[in-house]
Amino acid sequence: MTQRLTKSLNMVISLLILATMLIGVIQIPTSAAAQTNLQQNDLRIDYSDETGKASFIGVDPGKSYQLEGVFLQGIAPADRPMLYLHHFGEMLGLRDPGRELQQQFSRAHEGRSTTRYQQMYEGIPIMAGELIVNLDARGSLLSISGEVSPDLSLSTTPEVAAEDAQSTALHAIAKVYNLDAAELTTTEPELWVFDERLLQPSTRPAELVWRMDVVAVDGLRPIRELVLVNAARGGISLHFNQIDTSWGAIQDEPPETPAPTPTPMVEPTESVTPE
Repeated sequence: MTQRLTKSLNMVISLLILATMLIGVIQIPTSAAAQTNLQQNDLRIDYSDETGKASFIGVDPGKSYQLEGVFLQGIAPADRPMLYLHHFGEMLGLRDPGRELQQQFSRAHEGRSTTRYQQMYEGIPIMAGELIVNLDARGSLLSISGEVSPDLSLSTTPEVAAEDAQSTALHAIAKVYNLDAAELTTTEPELWVFDERLLQPSTRPAELVWRMDVVAVDGLRPIRELVLVNAARGGISLHFNQIDTSWGAIQDEPPETPAPTPTPMVEPTESVTPE
C-alpha cells in the first residue's frame, strides 16, 4: 500500500515538473498587444491641412494594430471600433467620441469590419464630419479615415425660421435656372452644422444652417440642388446640383448621381448667381 502511494506521488510530481517546463516554453499572450509587434509610432498618420487634425490613421497592408493591455476577446465586436476612437480621439479632434459620434452603419465583409460614424454637435449632424473605422477579424485596427470639425462652439438655436429658409432657397435656385419659384419645391429643412474646411480650403468659421434639397415640381428637369441656408443671417452658404447635367437631353430615367462638387462659396448675405 505504501509502495503504491509512493509511486502515485512520484507520478504527480513528474507531471507537475513537465507542466512547469511547458509553461516556460509556450508563451501565452497576456494581452491583445502580445499578438502584434506594431507600436503607435509604426502607424501611418496623415493630417488635414485645414483643421490640423488627423484624417487618416492606419497600417501597411498585411499588418494591424491593437491597443496595449486590452483583451479584445472580452469586448463585443460592435464596441471595438469605439475603443480606437477614444484612444485616438484627441489626435482626430474629438473631446468625447462617445457623445460626439453617432454610428451610421456597421458591416462585416471578407474577414474585416467597417463602421461609419457621423459627427454630431449638441444633437445636430455636421456636414462631411464622418469617420470610418476598419478592423480585421480579430478586432485589430486597420485604419481610421475621415475628418471632423474640431473645437466647435456655436449657437444651435436658429434665428431664421425654416419656412423663410425654404423661401430663400427656392428663389435663389429659381434664379440660377431662370425658372419661377413656383416650379420648384424643397424637402423639409433640417438643421445641420456646416464647416467649409471639411469640403475645401477655407478660413470661414463653422455655422448653423438649414439643409434641404430643391427639385423641380414636374420631376422632369435634372435639378436636385443641395442648398444650405445660414440659420443666423438667412443667406445661401452653399449649393450644388446632385445630378450630372452633362448627360444631355432629359430622359425617362436619370443617370446615376456622381459625387457632388460644391459651387464656389458666396457670402451668406449675398444672393446666389449662376456660375
